[in-house]
Amino acid sequence: MADPLRVLAWPAGDPSDLNPYVRRMYGAFRAPAASVTAFRPLMRRIPAADIFHIHWPEGIFEGSGSNNPAIVAAKAARVLNAARGIRRSGGKLVVTAHNVTPHRDLTGWRHRVWHAYHARLLGQIDHLIGLSAASLERYRAAHPAIAAVAGTIIPHPHYREDYPAIPRAEARAAWAIPDGIWVLGMIGSLRPSKNLVEAAEAFLAIRRPDEMLLIAGEAGDDDIAAQLAGVAARSDGTIRIVAGPLDDMRFASAIAACDACMMNQISTLNSGTALVTLSLDRPLLAPAVGTLPSLAAEIAGGWVTLFDPPLAPPALRASIDTLRTSPPGGRPDLEPLDPMRLSEAMLAQFKKVASG
Repeated sequence: MADPLRVLAWPAGDPSDLNPYVRRMYGAFRAPAASVTAFRPLMRRIPAADIFHIHWPEGIFEGSGSNNPAIVAAKAARVLNAARGIRRSGGKLVVTAHNVTPHRDLTGWRHRVWHAYHARLLGQIDHLIGLSAASLERYRAAHPAIAAVAGTIIPHPHYREDYPAIPRAEARAAWAIPDGIWVLGMIGSLRPSKNLVEAAEAFLAIRRPDEMLLIAGEAGDDDIAAQLAGVAARSDGTIRIVAGPLDDMRFASAIAACDACMMNQISTLNSGTALVTLSLDRPLLAPAVGTLPSLAAEIAGGWVTLFDPPLAPPALRASIDTLRTSPPGGRPDLEPLDPMRLSEAMLAQFKKVASG
């Protein structure tokens, strides 16, 4: 029997993680086929591994010491040393191309640390995982140093087993949405990169009295919450801002209370929120960027409506009218995005990379 594939994963998918994506992607990585060990930038000893798999290199800015330049620099050095050591021992570095650039706005010392660290990390990558061909192409174009690095497409899995299915009436009661109101939602963390203010202004320009835009999630930036509140104040109650943390139940409830959900983040390559929206049987309105055109092609039946960014009020009006007059029926077919099937595909690819 072949030895199990040893994977050092950052992150490894802790059960307490709010986003179950990583946990699902390692679902097939079990004995006797594979073992997964969690990497932490400041761990004392780096275990031997056949594959060092990094999802988000910007993780050096998370967790303890994230506001301390010396600690963040130490984390960066440890990641680079771990990659170098594993590769010297015959292992391979695999990076999943989630973001072209970090969501967080990096300025000052963070900008300097990131660019020095990221440039060195790119030079060590042996293989890339992209969630679509378009997103992988865009990632390579943004980072010419890895233009020739081989890659594999492993789409984002659905979340049907991870979030509760909440009846629409129950969800609407929980969010105090009156009967007869058509609701467009933007649910999730409130970050400047999501262009929420621009979306709210576009909705304000074309809204009808029986329509509502619900924006809900934790605001890590006080300024964006204030800007959104300012737009809502001019909306005669048709734009509702609910700033605060959302646990799994409340997150699912917010989406279930909507007739459709929208995202307006044009810098993203991939979106977990898009998959949660479809997993909870709500149509998605999204920019034609990153993996989203592939998702629209994969999931038939009008479940994904794309617009060309930037979001223009006439385009938003036309999309809402279509969703209101011709909503998709039944449930979206998400079988091609089955988590275990995709995890098995990733495991098979990792074995090829490790043996190459």
